[in-house]
Amino acid sequence: MADWSKISPERFEQLCSDIIESEGFYNIRRMGGSGDRGRDIIAQKESQLLSGSKEIQNWIIQCKRLVSTNLTAEGLGIELNKIRMHKLDYYLIILTNTLNPNVHDWLEGVKSQS
Repeated sequence: MADWSKISPERFEQLCSDIIESEGFYNIRRMGGSGDRGRDIIAQKESQLLSGSKEIQNWIIQCKRLVSTNLTAEGLGIELNKIRMHKLDYYLIILTNTLNPNVHDWLEGVKSQS
């Protein structure tokens, strides 16, 4: 298991940028730091639709380098509230650890309400 305390938050955001770039994202801009309003990275990705046309997707990526804590449902709710003001198609959280069952169940509940 990786020791995430050995990598700075800035370096973790750069690592996340590198990963999403390798997955076909472009127009990648790092916004991280205090006051980013839940937008560590903003990026776009092109998707091929069944009709043959292409769709440009707007993404917000939040990078969570959690060393000694886990993401809670309350913490996730706070993050999601931050992004309500942004125009986006998709939201991605990149975590350094796994979701606990409570957060997983909370996300399933949100998904079923959509």
